[in-house]
Amino acid sequence: MRGSLQTGRKLPFVTHVRRSPLQQCVRAAQDSGSSYRSTPSAETADSPSSSPSQYRPQQFVEISSAAPAKQQEAASFLGTPQGVAAALAVAGVAGLGLKALFGRGSSAPERTARQDDNTVGKDRPKENIVHRPRRTMAFTGATPSNAAELQELIDGNQRFVEGNLQNCKADNKLVKQLAAGQAPKTVVLACSDSRSPPELLFDKGLGDLFVVRVAGNLAAGPHAAGSVLFAVAQLKSRVIVVLGHTKCGAISATVDAYKAGKSSGPPDAKDPISSLVADIHPAVHSCHSHGHSGKDDATFKDEVVKENSKASARSVVKLLADKLPAETQAEVTVVAAVYNIEHGGVDILEVMPVGAPRSTIPRP
Repeated sequence: MRGSLQTGRKLPFVTHVRRSPLQQCVRAAQDSGSSYRSTPSAETADSPSSSPSQYRPQQFVEISSAAPAKQQEAASFLGTPQGVAAALAVAGVAGLGLKALFGRGSSAPERTARQDDNTVGKDRPKENIVHRPRRTMAFTGATPSNAAELQELIDGNQRFVEGNLQNCKADNKLVKQLAAGQAPKTVVLACSDSRSPPELLFDKGLGDLFVVRVAGNLAAGPHAAGSVLFAVAQLKSRVIVVLGHTKCGAISATVDAYKAGKSSGPPDAKDPISSLVADIHPAVHSCHSHGHSGKDDATFKDEVVKENSKASARSVVKLLADKLPAETQAEVTVVAAVYNIEHGGVDILEVMPVGAPRSTIPRP
């Protein structure tokens, strides 16, 4: 028996058919703009209706002849009043109104344009996603749980590079849950550069990362150091990533000052920027001592970025080793890393355990 759905006005023919059967069905409900009756009328129970005021599913659901059998079966069901009701129920359970799903009042080309503009996350067109082989790393020296967390960060960064973010989002439910407290597994000490937001680079959402940002990703200042220590001691974070990045303005300014002979003196109390230069200066001097200064300017600065990240990571290790009990030290892993702002990838430079492995800690 074939049923028909009665509405207050005729549904338009839809020529944009690049949607799944469920999306097509919900779109039909949106465009109708009126209530539905799922009971077949007597005059249309056994035959298709020719009345312009009645909706015939066949006019809307268009499935390619090459579609899989299951898709055809789904389309057949969604072409019935019961199918429309089911689609609306699914939309309701998901907490999404029809307007939120499709943006009522916009044409198909406009909707496509909006999707093309949104290149972050699942809405990015699939043809623009470049999948690369998964990077699996050993993270020698890290505890098993910390190694797993670090691998999650690397996997998230790979999704960022591919343009396939999945976790970097939030909803009202998560916001309310986090109001009760936070428990981030990872601390990221990163540069303040607007091009290197850790949550995006690692595909993480609200509550996943405890982020400390300061120009040059320096751990020398008391506020940055205190923030890292707070996360480890109070929030139980056990992975600390010191994240530098290429083309860093603070690094570039320090290198330029070093070459001009202006970065070796003490910082000027009246010039806050001079304190940044003074704290980055040792990394520049180290790279110069190792013969990197003979390279071109861009390459030399990249070497300083790496050395500065490792130097900051060593400062964090020393801080935690001085302030934490041995049991906690054994649980913490510090990592020096660099983000390349040109291709989006994060490279791990060095893994630094804070304390001795738990199995080697002497028991009283």
